[in-house]
Amino acid sequence: MKAVSVWDLPTRLFHWLLALCVGANLIIDPRGEWFPVHVAAGCTALGLALFRIVWGFIGSCRSLFADFVRSPRVVLKELRAALRLKVERHIGHNPLGGSMVVVLLVMTLATAATGLFSGTREGLGGPFVGLIGGRGLRELHGTLGNLMIFLVILHLCGVALHYLVTRENIVGAMITGRKRLDAAAAGAEPPLVSAWRAVIPAVLAVALGAYLWSQAHFAAGHAAAMAPAPPVIAETAN
Repeated sequence: MKAVSVWDLPTRLFHWLLALCVGANLIIDPRGEWFPVHVAAGCTALGLALFRIVWGFIGSCRSLFADFVRSPRVVLKELRAALRLKVERHIGHNPLGGSMVVVLLVMTLATAATGLFSGTREGLGGPFVGLIGGRGLRELHGTLGNLMIFLVILHLCGVALHYLVTRENIVGAMITGRKRLDAAAAGAEPPLVSAWRAVIPAVLAVALGAYLWSQAHFAAGHAAAMAPAPPVIAETAN
């Protein structure tokens, strides 16, 4: 067996930063003083998801969508095998893990987008609020958030099941980027692409997240400024 680099640095950073953002927004109460943290984490998650989509076409072999996105037939076959506790090792994502990557990316985009446009009063925050309504978007955002909790729990259960059946530490591999493979697989594994390839999409993702954050705060401040003042009740003299 030989330790081989499988996960490149951009993929690993994306994974843990997205876990941090999603975990923060699933734990903290977004109301009151924690609202700026909620907005910042949501905008960061949105930028990370967009970066990962780009990296899925230009990244290293095991980070490419072409490597882990499988047909529904293959995914269902893998699911039936997992239910019988017959989980096989894969160099990259297995079909179930690859499907979860896609689902979590879509859910992150949807949850962050609905939250971004629902954080203000009706009539503010962009054209989506005018079409759907701020209250409707807020309800949809909450529903997607609850569904995200379920998906995160399902993902963690899948990771635990994989370890219990195969004894393969995929969490450690996502930290170090390395897996132990037999000599034949190790010799055939393609090298990782340079991490410098991720600089331009990463900078664009950071810029987009910062812009969305600034616009969300501007819209929220504008909504507060436009809110009607509470009525003043004059005291009557006795």
